[in-house]
Amino acid sequence: MGGYNRYNLIGQKFNKLLVIEDVGTGADRQSLWKCKCDCGNEVIVRGYQLVKNRTKSCGCLRSFKYANNREKTGENNNNWKGDDVKPRAYHTWLRKHYPKPELCQHCNNKPPIDLASINGHNYTRDINDYMWLCRSCHKEMDNANKI
Repeated sequence: MGGYNRYNLIGQKFNKLLVIEDVGTGADRQSLWKCKCDCGNEVIVRGYQLVKNRTKSCGCLRSFKYANNREKTGENNNNWKGDDVKPRAYHTWLRKHYPKPELCQHCNNKPPIDLASINGHNYTRDINDYMWLCRSCHKEMDNANKI
């Protein structure tokens, strides 16, 4: 009484995993299956993870995916937009490549808060076109149309 029907998954293939053996149930009463991956590794997987497509390989797909993503930087990355990006993306890039100084680069009194473009509001990927300014200097230069 209280039992449930279990599907026989032996011989079925789920992505890169071929089910080769019924291992029983785990402590959580989930069915466990031994699978052989296309890469040759064997792994034990819960049945629902196979059926619901949550486990696709022994882990070799993840390793392959990350190895390929590491190589895809700059123009090789599918998400690359070149210089056609929004100001927020420029500021993120600048913060990585242009460290914040201790004091404002205009008045040298207050700590800087904002990155400001010194060639108007044309966003370029040239670090020399930006300054770290305190809020008052940034507003002052904006009002004077220098930025």
